[in-house]
Amino acid sequence: MIERKKTMAFFLFIAALLFGAHSLGAADKRILIMPGVRAFRGSDSSFRSIYGATQIFPEAKVGFRFHDDYYVWGSWGGFKEKGKTQSLGIDSAEVTRSFLSFGLGFEERLLGPVGYHVEVGATRTHFSEEALELKEKGDKWGFRGEGGVKFDLSERFSLRISVGYTDCKVTRETGDLRMGGMTGGATLVVRL
Repeated sequence: MIERKKTMAFFLFIAALLFGAHSLGAADKRILIMPGVRAFRGSDSSFRSIYGATQIFPEAKVGFRFHDDYYVWGSWGGFKEKGKTQSLGIDSAEVTRSFLSFGLGFEERLLGPVGYHVEVGATRTHFSEEALELKEKGDKWGFRGEGGVKFDLSERFSLRISVGYTDCKVTRETGDLRMGGMTGGATLVVRL
């Protein structure tokens, strides 16, 4: 519940910033609304063996273009997955992960409607896992990098296809847990 309140407060803060920038006359398509869908492939092999190779989840991202093709962004996404413990062969595990990220981005048009984008930033990964009546939860800051191709559909709309990596590691009594991994996805960009 506290996680949801923090996330909601973050997006209300971003929305207030965007609204403020828009009302101050920055109405020349500086605000970016970027809903998308992501695929996550965890870098930890034991995670993949229990929960599957890939998790698909929605991501909400907002941004503000502050100079030419440079922008700052913030995003949130997450998933909840049930898994099977290999030795027992039964549904005995459940994981929840959410990613709260922010950073700096750059996009540029290359040829006609085709261009590219690059983003780097920090991500806070919150996790909760329950397996065989054992519960573990926490959060950790890490790095996020992403890049890809963008296709301008019109002056206000574009589609991005991207790949990236999130790096985050938690040290615990039973060993290190790598919560990062490869990501890929599609995002619709709306410029306001």
